[in-house]
Amino acid sequence: MRATTEDPAQAGHDLLDEVIKAATAAGDRLRAEFSPATRPAGRGAMAELGHHIEDLVLGELRPTLAGLRPAAGWAGDDLETRPLPAGEWWVVDAVEGGVNYVHGLPEWAVTVTLMRDGEPVLTVVRQPEGDRTYTAIRGRGAHLNGQRLRVSAKTSLDAAAVVTGQAEAGQARPAPRGGHRPG
Repeated sequence: MRATTEDPAQAGHDLLDEVIKAATAAGDRLRAEFSPATRPAGRGAMAELGHHIEDLVLGELRPTLAGLRPAAGWAGDDLETRPLPAGEWWVVDAVEGGVNYVHGLPEWAVTVTLMRDGEPVLTVVRQPEGDRTYTAIRGRGAHLNGQRLRVSAKTSLDAAAVVTGQAEAGQARPAPRGGHRPG
């Protein structure tokens, strides 16, 4: 990968509109096939649909992103658990929340991040269901549909809403519900 001395904030700003267009187009392709009635019969059907939607999104995004930054690499599964080498890399989750997508649940998105030397330059998260586009540029904050996001003024967890992601394999007992820990 080619090293660059370009200002990351300016690079992110210059690319943002095109990355939003690409993520939106990819999300629209997914949305055209999305159905709340989808209920795969088993793991094989889930995997098949998962591969299909990933191929659909990557087929939409790869050429566009490569055209925007021809020297940038593509962080594939082989780099998923390791630090990225020096240079620029596109990091894409074709269908963040893919399990939700294949089960007909609306909580899924297309995510695109440009990394430079291990630091994010820009990120776009496009959530077609709900028409939400989250963006962030290094040093310039984060936005939702163009409106700046701000951190909460809350200083105590007892006043906060806290959620978790998927359960881990081998979890000994179910996670507490309703914000109360079982006594």
